[in-house]
Amino acid sequence: MISWLVGGLSIILIVWGDDFIKQVAQREGSYFSVEIMYAFLLYGAGAPAWLYILKHRSLPEMAIMYAVLTVIGVTALGWVRYGEVPSGWQLAAIPTVIAAAVMLEL
Repeated sequence: MISWLVGGLSIILIVWGDDFIKQVAQREGSYFSVEIMYAFLLYGAGAPAWLYILKHRSLPEMAIMYAVLTVIGVTALGWVRYGEVPSGWQLAAIPTVIAAAVMLEL
């Protein structure tokens, strides 16, 4: 269970980094700016958490955890911050990935 908490906190950093990268990339001349470097550092800040998870979970389990948490995090970010309403298929993916996570823990 602690792995899910650590993974969730890591995904928050990664999604925050994704958001920052999206904001910075929309500006002209941003590809070599200091802001884009900060965005990449923020994005990469979640890596140590995944190293911790690798010590306690198998690689397939970690892949499922990453997929579940990322789908939920990025979907929520797009919907709340950018008004990108998910399609029916995208909304159907959320309970599907949650079901995969539940099956992982059984």
